[in-house]
Amino acid sequence: MAYVMQKRLGWTPSPKSTAESGPLFDYEDPTPFQDPRDFRVMPNDWPYGLDKGIVHVIVWLKNRLQVEPPRGDLTAGARTQVLMIATSCQLFPLCVLIYQFAAFSIV
Repeated sequence: MAYVMQKRLGWTPSPKSTAESGPLFDYEDPTPFQDPRDFRVMPNDWPYGLDKGIVHVIVWLKNRLQVEPPRGDLTAGARTQVLMIATSCQLFPLCVLIYQFAAFSIV
């Protein structure tokens, strides 16, 4: 992940990061997807074996999306946020992988 953070995203983890929290990042807006400097939509550098015409993208996000304990499923509000960004970026048909550095979330 260090390669992706440093080379592909150009993001440096905050000194507030701990081993327990995983990488934390300073962001411009506390609401996910509100400021384009806080997220990136990029093709996966290591895509899975997919049929031709299917593009595997990852949405990299500095903010943390809200999750439901104990499994870490996205809340209804967080799913709505993901659908809104997927719509605005025309990421349909939708299978978006959101990487929050602490855990993967698949919508």
